[in-house]
Amino acid sequence: VIQHEIDHLNGIMFFDRINKENPFKLPENSKSLY
Repeated sequence: VIQHEIDHLNGIMFFDRINKENPFKLPENSKSLY
């Protein structure tokens, strides 16, 4: 949550961080919780 708010202060939005070619793909270094 803190990173999310810091991103807003720096002008970075959620869609700036997603994979533009496959927005539903998880990043390589993350795990699904479900």
